[in-house]
Amino acid sequence: MQGNLDVVEELAKAGDPIFPARAESKRPHITDWQRRATTDATQLRRWWGKWPDAMPVVPTGSRSGIAVLDLDQKNGKDGCKTLRELGTTRTRCHLM
Repeated sequence: MQGNLDVVEELAKAGDPIFPARAESKRPHITDWQRRATTDATQLRRWWGKWPDAMPVVPTGSRSGIAVLDLDQKNGKDGCKTLRELGTTRTRCHLM
């Protein structure tokens, strides 16, 4: 099983800027994360040395070209089911 730093380094080598977030709340460990997300290996090792259990996060939007659709199942509603009922077509996106 890969450790978080291994995943961080793989993402950074692929050109994805990364920042650390708290696993339990998904809140960033750093301020100004939109600007400070980086591919710099030294900075990433520093952050993951300080927060080894941090989740690696790629900022969405124009910085990365990534858009996210978060579908929940709560309060008696199923976001995935609703999306299917709308007749959406699957794209080359990934479901996580």
